[in-house]
Amino acid sequence: MHLVTWRLRGDGTAHTGTGEGVVTDLIWALSRPDDGVDHVVVRIQPGRMAIVLFVRALRPGGARDVSAELVNRVAEAPAMRGWHLL
Repeated sequence: MHLVTWRLRGDGTAHTGTGEGVVTDLIWALSRPDDGVDHVVVRIQPGRMAIVLFVRALRPGGARDVSAELVNRVAEAPAMRGWHLL
């Protein structure tokens, strides 16, 4: 199990309905069984967001690669408009 953290910044046009529960639901909805995600924590503060994923992978780099693909899928959702990976 590996812990992977992603940080995002809002650009001032971030969707106002994007709450922690919405992002968590998006992650679960867009994750695939082979992504190996076991646990998700999302924290949002004004202008910034942290996504923490616990991922099953054989090596830390594998967890980071797989979770990067997932976070990029999530970032394309309309509810994520105005949020950008750092």
